[in-house]
Amino acid sequence: MQRNSLTVDFEWMPHGTVTADGHTIRFEPAPRTPGLYRIDLDATHTYIGETSGLAGRFNGYRNPGGSSETLVPRTNRRVQRKILEALAGGRIVPVWISTEAKLTVRGETVPLPLNDKTHRLLAEAAAIVLAERGGYTLENLHRS
Repeated sequence: MQRNSLTVDFEWMPHGTVTADGHTIRFEPAPRTPGLYRIDLDATHTYIGETSGLAGRFNGYRNPGGSSETLVPRTNRRVQRKILEALAGGRIVPVWISTEAKLTVRGETVPLPLNDKTHRLLAEAAAIVLAERGGYTLENLHRS
């Protein structure tokens, strides 16, 4: 038998709050770098995602576009709707990002390159598990 151990390390950095002007939501300017993001809809509900470019992802929530037959714009519209509902309810919607992560495998710590989709998905899965264990209800498509 071979025992394996894997640890993912990352930090959530505050990235302002989402605001709205009517049906248009606004995010603080974000880097075009890959990373993870978390949008807290209230004290117990959050959305966690990964992206190859944070600025583009946030723009997708601001301007969802697309048609009802495509997955990504449908997700963009759903997240935008959740944000607008939270703001309409008078809640503050903070955004958190993480653009760096580390991976420890069998005692060796190395950078986790978030420009690689597989590595971002691993970090996203770790973030989701941590949020659930912390008492959050996830608003992610596969969780709600």
